[in-house]
Amino acid sequence: MNNNEEIELTSIQATAYWWVNLIRSKVKEILIETSSNEDKTKFAHIFCKFTEVDWRKIYLQLVYYIGEDVNNYIPNGDVYGIDAFNQDTEKGGHNRINEELSKILQISIPDIRLASSDSKDLVIYTNMFGACVWYKSCGVSDLSTKYEPSYVLTGDENELDFYNQVLSTIAVLQQKDHNFDSTPILRDRFCDEYKRIYSSDKTLDEIRKRFNKAFNKAADRDIVWGRSFKQSYFAYFRDFDYVGLEKYMKLAEHYARIILQIEKVPEGQSLVKNKYKN
Repeated sequence: MNNNEEIELTSIQATAYWWVNLIRSKVKEILIETSSNEDKTKFAHIFCKFTEVDWRKIYLQLVYYIGEDVNNYIPNGDVYGIDAFNQDTEKGGHNRINEELSKILQISIPDIRLASSDSKDLVIYTNMFGACVWYKSCGVSDLSTKYEPSYVLTGDENELDFYNQVLSTIAVLQQKDHNFDSTPILRDRFCDEYKRIYSSDKTLDEIRKRFNKAFNKAADRDIVWGRSFKQSYFAYFRDFDYVGLEKYMKLAEHYARIILQIEKVPEGQSLVKNKYKN
């Protein structure tokens, strides 16, 4: 599959992916706001250390369970005019999803409101033919079934490794030289060294395009401020942004030395603080 192609999901897969992204966004919101609500705190604590591998497992299991929900749904003439399996983001409105997450994770999931704090609640409806979302503030929209490839959807470990290596390198650069902000230098020296290390059969242009995709994904996740076509960027890592990067940090130090043109690190010293190497 060409990495630039969108993936076409079934309505059930799209619904499962929608829930995964909604939960991830809610966890991030709770952690940033440092909520004092006990249930919210418990909810965030359950998911805050999840890697992309963990999220993919949840996605695959939710595809199975939501498929069962859709197949077993008995029409009941929904009051809003859409008669299909549905769940609401408001507290008490997504008990079925909570039950399924509890089965997957073997832990009780606190019932909390899952819509973002600055928006109204949503209801998602799914059958075998499609899915739609009722935005309580502005009506109903079909749920898209086409998405950019991601590890959660594809399980592509090569792309996940590449993204994590780019991200960990940015983290090390920020720690070593907080003033470094050149996107072109970061891209060119990272990609040159990547090709040298792995003797990649891909051209440098292909590797740079791959880098741009990873860089922009980090921007989409609010870790990097800037886009790949800009001349400069700023990185802002929160504790949860380091999850899953531990095993990439050693090589990231090597990339950082190349990018910053540091020939040698003093013996016994590291380019990253210990707290990032847990």
